[in-house]
Amino acid sequence: IPARDWRMGRLLLRELVTIVTAPGGASKSTLVLTIAAHKALGRDFAGFPTKKGKSVIYNAEDDLLEQSRRLNAICSFYSFDFEEVASQIYLIDRNAINLKLTENSPPVLHGSHVNFLIQACADPECDFLALDPMVSLISSGEDDNQTMDYVMDVVKIVAREAKVAVMVVDHSKKPQGSASQAGDMSSMRGASAKAYAARIVLTLTTASEAD
Repeated sequence: IPARDWRMGRLLLRELVTIVTAPGGASKSTLVLTIAAHKALGRDFAGFPTKKGKSVIYNAEDDLLEQSRRLNAICSFYSFDFEEVASQIYLIDRNAINLKLTENSPPVLHGSHVNFLIQACADPECDFLALDPMVSLISSGEDDNQTMDYVMDVVKIVAREAKVAVMVVDHSKKPQGSASQAGDMSSMRGASAKAYAARIVLTLTTASEAD
């Protein structure tokens, strides 16, 4: 029985799906780029053992220039060589493809776009795919459990066929009062089926004074 193929600590597992959920402005996209930069050099991140590998990052909200600016800032902060890191990361924005994993409503698999992702990860050294954000990838609302269970099945098909760990970035609900959403996967916006279909769910929150 082979051991689990963790590509980064307890965060990324090959052929399975991780979701990171956070409110707007909590640096979800920056976290994805930071993980990819560490994987490019095989550097451990935040105490998580990291396997070296190439990454594919689709971001529907930031264009290539903005993604590159952020990646350059990350490399500067960690004293990484930007050119070395950037050569290991394939950045994709909405100008290249308005990516949809499903089409129509009720949703069906969008074959050409799914195949595009699988081909983008075809390099044998590629082991990490990030999709940012979830809401941009679907053709219908995100509140129906049956619909989102189907969407997550499509994400898992991509993970298996491309043989990569997939991280999907998702938005959380607006915080209610002073209650912390840290560690609470039910804080994810929309149908709960998303969280239950993922192998790993992470929450990202702005540090409080107590933290």
